[in-house]
Amino acid sequence: GDLQRSSPFSRFAADFEVVGTLGNGAFGCVYKVRNRTDLRLYAIKAAKREARGKSDRDRMLQEVYALAALSDQTSAGAMHIVRYHQAWMEGNRLYIQTELCQSTLMDEVSEGAMNEKRLYKLLREILLALDYVHQSGMIHLDIKPDNIFIKNDQYKLGDFGLVSKIENHDDVEEGDSRYMSMELLSGDLEDLTKSDIFSLGATLYEICLGRGLPENGQEWQDIRKGVLLPMGNNSFDFQMIVQTMMSPEKEDRPTASELLKKRQLLSEEQRQLIVERNKAEA
Repeated sequence: GDLQRSSPFSRFAADFEVVGTLGNGAFGCVYKVRNRTDLRLYAIKAAKREARGKSDRDRMLQEVYALAALSDQTSAGAMHIVRYHQAWMEGNRLYIQTELCQSTLMDEVSEGAMNEKRLYKLLREILLALDYVHQSGMIHLDIKPDNIFIKNDQYKLGDFGLVSKIENHDDVEEGDSRYMSMELLSGDLEDLTKSDIFSLGATLYEICLGRGLPENGQEWQDIRKGVLLPMGNNSFDFQMIVQTMMSPEKEDRPTASELLKKRQLLSEEQRQLIVERNKAEA
């Protein structure tokens, strides 16, 4: 009896062998693990703190509900979301098992500048994920380089720890101020899908600048007024897309599905179709 209580059965310890640590944050720790049954590698995010009561537990489980709802692998957008496997509570701590990605966007950026073709690929793939998230009635609210992963040369959006429903977001938690839109900070929660667009724009802007964005201060203010610095030697078209995504007024920012219709963001297949159609019409 007593022994049972002092050393509860741990599913984490029983089913997985910890191979390494992938990250450590305020929320908890992300482990690289091997499943003892199928011998494959996965990532497991273990919450640092225990849930305090039912509402806190419900808030923690938002991430799990979102990941489960978004795990329909047939959609083009789902391919670009870190794949969810399972979640469970141990004591009052939450464990979430997902696919293991080889690297993160931060790793790629630290290896040197990304060329424009690469930047468009990143933008297109995360927009596919975002469009899918938004069409599913959710907002991510924590888009930044740390939360974009790479697996088999595909970019994937991960860490849905701040996810919220578009309809009901009275409990929106503030994310990272470096990538946060002005309206989110000032409590205007009308259309937060546009806040995700701003954060993705800010992510691209940071990569092009080749240095971190400020958390506050004059440059922070300027960015929210739409005063941006030149973005390396990227084309005018590319810089304009980033600029519109970061428009001070959310009404001026395009939606994910509008952006995906832009010529530069069409897939090879879509471009081919247009070429064929133009030939046929000629």
